Amino acid sequence: MSRFKKIYIDSHHRTQNSNSSSDFEIYLPESQECGNDTKLYIHEITIPNSIYPVQAGLNSNLYLRLTDFSNTTDVIIELLSASYVGATLASNLQTKMNEATNGFQANNDYFSVSYDYDTNKITIALNYVDFSFKIMTDYEMEYNTIQWTGASYDRNNLKSINQVLGNYTSSLNYPDWKSGYLTLLALRNLYLTCSELSDAKQLGSTGAYNIIKKIPINAPFGSVIYDNEIISVDYINVSNRVLRTLHFKLVNSYGNVVDLNNVNCSFSLTFIEDD
Repeated sequence: MSRFKKIYIDSHHRTQNSNSSSDFEIYLPESQECGNDTKLYIHEITIPNSIYPVQAGLNSNLYLRLTDFSNTTDVIIELLSASYVGATLASNLQTKMNEATNGFQANNDYFSVSYDYDTNKITIALNYVDFSFKIMTDYEMEYNTIQWTGASYDRNNLKSINQVLGNYTSSLNYPDWKSGYLTLLALRNLYLTCSELSDAKQLGSTGAYNIIKKIPINAPFGSVIYDNEIISVDYINVSNRVLRTLHFKLVNSYGNVVDLNNVNCSFSLTFIEDD
């Protein structure tokens, strides 16, 4: 029989070896000895939604091509992490796009970026009539259909801002480009991973075996994500294991750790033993 029926986890009590409140190690005060046919359920999850809509290392990259019909420059623009609204996102886009392309022709601002409150869309306009530009889609970058000439990147982990911008359709932009409907959410779901608890019976979309819980983001920025759903077949087999040190990560579907800005999260581990 398992030693404890329930264990409460809180990242506030992480070890000094931990990297953050979303990439942390827990050293249990006592070992949990699991009995035969022990099922583990993860529930009573509370995560403050302190995830910036645009977050470095997660979804902050814009892939840009600027052309003057004889020269082409491909650049990766990384936006700042911040809790943007439409107008501030447009302002930061304009600043970063002009900074990144200034060397193309010194002391010139090529782009003007504006936000339309009524449509919740962004327009990027060129300030020069003899230029064109292109905002790359994820498909174009993943399969390199456009023969990218800029800095190298990971095709399997673009960390692009296209989902925020609603940029899914390939187009050559002259003289301006309009975004899709802005979705100021970095993610739709979080994935909780723990190699010490996983039974390798769950498969992530990019091949991960250590996911132990998918958590829908059901609260807006600044509120608390709460998930207490338990489905009888959604368990992890931890039979005959001895648990003491556990490493948890909150990641996106690509396995990138999500920054909670060191705000703590908590959840419960419930152990049920079949008769």
